Amino acid sequence: MRFLVLLALFAPLTSVLSEKATGVLIPSEYTYLLPTPFEGPQSVDGNFSTNYINTVTANASINSLFKIALNATYYALDKEFYEILGGEAPDIQLVQMRSTDFAYEAGAWDYDTNQVWFASENTSPPTYVSILNLNTNEIATPDIPGLRSINPNGGYYFQGKMYFAVLGNQSVPNGAPGIYAVDTATYEVTPILNSWFGEALESVDDLTWVKCGAEPSQPNLFFSTLDLGILGHNGFAGTSLSDAVFRFSPLTNSLQGVISRSDIVEPNGVRSDATGKYLFVTGDAAPFSLGGGAGISFGSSVIYRFTLDDECFPVNKRLIGTVRSYADGLHIDDYGRVWTGEFDGIVVRSPTGKVLGVFNAEALQDRKGSPLANFAIAGDKLVILAVDRLYVLQLGQNVTSARTGTQ
Repeated sequence: MRFLVLLALFAPLTSVLSEKATGVLIPSEYTYLLPTPFEGPQSVDGNFSTNYINTVTANASINSLFKIALNATYYALDKEFYEILGGEAPDIQLVQMRSTDFAYEAGAWDYDTNQVWFASENTSPPTYVSILNLNTNEIATPDIPGLRSINPNGGYYFQGKMYFAVLGNQSVPNGAPGIYAVDTATYEVTPILNSWFGEALESVDDLTWVKCGAEPSQPNLFFSTLDLGILGHNGFAGTSLSDAVFRFSPLTNSLQGVISRSDIVEPNGVRSDATGKYLFVTGDAAPFSLGGGAGISFGSSVIYRFTLDDECFPVNKRLIGTVRSYADGLHIDDYGRVWTGEFDGIVVRSPTGKVLGVFNAEALQDRKGSPLANFAIAGDKLVILAVDRLYVLQLGQNVTSARTGTQ
């Protein structure tokens, strides 16, 4: 195996620090009924301090509760959240903090070796991949030549391979976006797809393998593409195609769009549930505006659930949740709960969309850089990718498993 020399760029600023997580229970009534007058955080582009608990009301006791929540690791909005945590004070470890934004995307759990693969922040390309060994809490940053300079982003582990969605890079000859498979033992990279009828794909953001339909033994690969230029990111791949969710079928050797821009303006996270019955997709406003309701943006920041029919096509679109900012990272646990990375932090919803609780970005980040985007749920552990730092929080449930392959 080849590893990058850990130069100052990758040098950790901290060793493992363990402590107990703190939290508060906020009555769910406060999410829809507050004493007047009240003032919520301003939804201004570029202002990441838009957490719900920054709300100021006419009631001093509610304000005090919100102030306590601002400094807490989490805030619960339903007692079911404590079942996930296994109590009120789960263990949390700050595994590493660096001077670079090394922990941002993917959050893909290799359950065969108990490792989590993740990618660095994509506003300072090229991105690179690191690997957390959950058995030792050690982080390695391997040299993977096949992914070098092409900006790996979303990730998914399936049948012994780590698959990466690649954003692309206009400045290198092999910079087309696509899907690439990485051998987790040798780091050999195999391209899976990189075009559609001669057209370069838009930046590929996220992906999931699904065993569904009448042939569950023949899995299908779903992935999202989006225009990063409209979000202000330059240097990635250009294309004439529009945003879409595609499905790749190895059985029929075909790639086709299955969710169009008219259904979801800017698809982002994509995951299936453990049964293979549903496909979940997050969508953003474009151009991005918090909540999607201001300026010249169109669409909205949402979480949709589709039913996968007998032919493994997504049908029966249902809105599961609207989002205060936008939902980036998306994971579905074995209980059907929906976990998303948002400006507020890691938001956990019930299968029907009720917000159960939030792992609070105000306490987990310094809030000076990029917002929290992704994470991993790995068995009974939550791996928090907090941009320039990485935490592992011990959960009270095995929320994902190798048996189901959820991640």
